[in-house]
Amino acid sequence: MLPIDGFKVRIVEMDSFSFDITRGREILRLDGCDHPSLLGFNLIEADPFLFVYNEKLFLFYESMKYGGRGVINMISTTNLKDWTKPITVLKEKCHLSYPFVFFNEKTNEIFMIPETCQLKEIRLYKGANEDLTDFRYYKTIMRDNVVSTQISFSDSSVFIKDGVYYLHTTRQIENNNVLELYVSSNIDGPYCRHPSSPILKDLKFGRNGGALMTINDKIYRPAQNCAVGYGGDLGIFEVNEISNSNYMETILSDNVLLGKSAYYKNGGHHFQCVKFAGKYIISTDAKVQNKYVANRIFDKIKILLRIY
Repeated sequence: MLPIDGFKVRIVEMDSFSFDITRGREILRLDGCDHPSLLGFNLIEADPFLFVYNEKLFLFYESMKYGGRGVINMISTTNLKDWTKPITVLKEKCHLSYPFVFFNEKTNEIFMIPETCQLKEIRLYKGANEDLTDFRYYKTIMRDNVVSTQISFSDSSVFIKDGVYYLHTTRQIENNNVLELYVSSNIDGPYCRHPSSPILKDLKFGRNGGALMTINDKIYRPAQNCAVGYGGDLGIFEVNEISNSNYMETILSDNVLLGKSAYYKNGGHHFQCVKFAGKYIISTDAKVQNKYVANRIFDKIKILLRIY
């Protein structure tokens, strides 16, 4: 993620589930980029993933200081009121974002798949302790050797069903988002292209805005709407079928965040829901535009020169 625009994180709770974010009661904000300086955003926080383990709710998210690389931070709570201080659980030689954390029942282990697109790889990291304060590199499960790829393997996540691992990931090719699906019988591969892949070739909804999630026995896919600009909004698809031979989905909403409240006046690009303490806990992020014109011009020059 490049810092022309920033992101901030918001967590809400609901008694009954809804994609209407205005129904949620706010329980947490991470607003590090609400007060930019002339040099840029002091802190960007984005891609908030929730994970429930050992009667704790963990929040993993991208944290990036201006001029630096993104790292993965974590906070946790047992009561939805008191949160631990942020700690960095993963730092790499490349920019990190989109920290998808999940439990693998086959091996009884916890893994993370962060975005490492600058390396042109999808990497597995394994939780090193029960407190999930440290993740260690485990294995590279995919490499991109396609010359025409502009951005490799963005926003990758795995959905596990009946012992089968379904891996969604996006390549950007010819300024278009190509949502691909791969399948494996083991978490560490090998992964083979699914017969329905690619799922979409589209700036609108061809890139995940969170992992597939099961809510009340239905499967949903959050999808970024990049047609209105990066981080501009989010859509929701219901996955009607996912199997070794077929994948089908139907759009439910093409406007989940943008304009729903003042907090999302510039949009957002992430949505996830888990059940914890009898509540539906939903994590989102919101786009923040840098008000300093000079900084926006400087950041655009950096992007054109590919200086990250």
